[in-house]
Amino acid sequence: MNMSNENPKLTVIIAAYKRKDFIKEAVLSALNQTISKDKYEILCVVGFKDENFSTFLKDNDIKEFYREGTYGERLVTGLKQSNGDIIVFLDDDDLFRKDKLENVLNAFEKTGCVYYHNNVDLIDKNSKEILKKVPHYSNQIKKTIIWNPPRGINKIIRQRGDFNMSSIAVLKNDLLKYQDILLKIDASPDTTIFYLLLQNNKPFFFDSNRLTLYRIHESSLTNMKTDLEEIKKTSLRFYKDRLLCYQSISNIEIKRLFQYQFLIAKLAAYIYGAKDLKPTYIEIIRTVYAGLTMPSKYYIKLSIAALIYNKFPKFVERIINKKLKKI
Repeated sequence: MNMSNENPKLTVIIAAYKRKDFIKEAVLSALNQTISKDKYEILCVVGFKDENFSTFLKDNDIKEFYREGTYGERLVTGLKQSNGDIIVFLDDDDLFRKDKLENVLNAFEKTGCVYYHNNVDLIDKNSKEILKKVPHYSNQIKKTIIWNPPRGINKIIRQRGDFNMSSIAVLKNDLLKYQDILLKIDASPDTTIFYLLLQNNKPFFFDSNRLTLYRIHESSLTNMKTDLEEIKKTSLRFYKDRLLCYQSISNIEIKRLFQYQFLIAKLAAYIYGAKDLKPTYIEIIRTVYAGLTMPSKYYIKLSIAALIYNKFPKFVERIINKKLKKI
């Protein structure tokens, strides 16, 4: 199979740090697409060295780049090494359905969008579909739309239109403008990319087709660990990414909209033990307001928890620890 192509329309970037349990399967899903091979290329940017995996990539004419550091550094490496005008992201533990890239290409060619997002189905560690309803992942885009931001953004956020790198594709040159910011992110690239591209005054395309298989497993970053200190570290990483993005947004309206994403990250980190991030009462009130207007029960619960934590930190910590023991 020859994937070599100097002028592909699409570039699939698969980024991984040290985890390699599922990455070969991810690559195979990107190889096994309905569009012709001359229309896309695949790049792997990894933080590990594995001779067998490198041989597998070479046999399929897939370029491999070694990059430690932040997720953002691997992301920017992929962007700079890509030949396609459209970048399609795939996490190392997720999979594409066979018609994923065909749908992506059609969306960009027909709409002139800057950002594309599709819905997901869930799979387990054995790549078997999870048929039961999982609350955190149950909200998805209800119907395919071309959206002109930022009007109606609350609905898009409620339906997880900013979630999961493996559901996202973007115009390369529009994203590369923010490479200095991207280099520093490490915990929430999907949300960061979503809000940065809101500033580009181009339409977003939301595809209700479930073209990505999103894997839920023990080593997934989205599955909270049972150690409170680890949860604190993870929450702080998300907070720092959101703070960086908030400080980097130049559009005043978009900055105001993103403030709520920044505040919930701050409140979550505070409740999980980052006591130096104690929110002001104004920040808590703003988060409650956001919860009422979106509407979002999570925002409201987080605000109430922060208020209680201000007065009774040991009480909240005991509740959190009890819940963790049940996981």
